[in-house]
Amino acid sequence: LRMPQDAPMPMLQALRSLVQDSLGKHLFENAIFFADKLISLSQNDPDDVYRLTQAFLFTRQYRRAIALLRRTGYISSTPRFTYVTAKCRAECQEWDECLTVLSDEALNKAQAEEEGVCGSSHGRVSLLSAMLLLKGSVYEALENRPLAARTYSRALRVDPLNFEALDRLLTNHKLPP
Repeated sequence: LRMPQDAPMPMLQALRSLVQDSLGKHLFENAIFFADKLISLSQNDPDDVYRLTQAFLFTRQYRRAIALLRRTGYISSTPRFTYVTAKCRAECQEWDECLTVLSDEALNKAQAEEEGVCGSSHGRVSLLSAMLLLKGSVYEALENRPLAARTYSRALRVDPLNFEALDRLLTNHKLPP
C-alpha cells in the first residue's frame, strides 16, 4: 500500500474524526492504529501526534509515547507536549527525569503561553496548574512533603478550579503557613 505524498484534506479529516471517535468510545487500539496512519499521512502534524500520544497514555504505553515524541521532535516543543512527556516520565516512576522536564524554564514557557491567550481558559483547567500538580506529585513521591505542599499551593493559586491540587493539600493537611 502506497501512501500519497500530499494526502487530500477530506481523507485527513475523516481519519482525524475516526481517531477522535475511537478515543471517545474507548477503542484505544483502534485509535492507535488509525492515528499511526494519520501521522504518516499528515507528515507528523502536531495535533495528530498529540492524538496518538493520548491513545498511548490511555493504554499505559508510556515508553512508546516518549519514543514517538522523541522521534517526531515534539518531546518538549510546546507546553502541552512538555506536560505529556513529564506525565509519561512520572507514570514510569522516572522522578528525576520528570522534574527535569518540568523545569522552571518549562513552567515559565507555559505561563507565558497562557498569558498570551486572553480569555481562552474559560471552562478549562490551566495547563500550568496541571504541570504544577504533576510536579507536586513527584515531590510527594520523593517524600519531600514541604516542597510538594508549596507546589500544590502554587497550582491552586494559578487555577482555583484545579480541585485535585486542593484535594492533595487537604487530604494530608499539607496547607502551608
